[in-house]
Amino acid sequence: MSEEHKELVGIDGWLVFYLFSLFLFLFGLLSCAYNAVEEELHAIFIFFPLLLFVLDIILLFLLWKKKRTFRTLAIVFQSLIIFDAIMSITYYVLSSESYQIGSICIQLFLGIIWLIYVIKSKRIEYTCVN
Repeated sequence: MSEEHKELVGIDGWLVFYLFSLFLFLFGLLSCAYNAVEEELHAIFIFFPLLLFVLDIILLFLLWKKKRTFRTLAIVFQSLIIFDAIMSITYYVLSSESYQIGSICIQLFLGIIWLIYVIKSKRIEYTCVN
């Protein structure tokens, strides 16, 4: 392995921020699922956050074990977040409730940024090799 590749192995650099965002996202998903249950919303409003929650935990485990499948699942995870943000923006625009669109646009922007990072990251490529 070349010196450049050795520098890119391990959970360091921007991968630390991605790891931190995965932990933060767990708490946001729990809050979202709790609110959906409390407000007795339709089952899809409970199922989707719980699906993302489970995927988030699996991603954390795969990254901890440095498994090769981390990148693929992270791409799926980020794509689902982007899909969720687009669907939420559509819902709020159609229902004329624009008070939450700002935070959802931030979610969309961050989802796109992290998706690009996961796809292009050499650190993830060299770290997740098992």
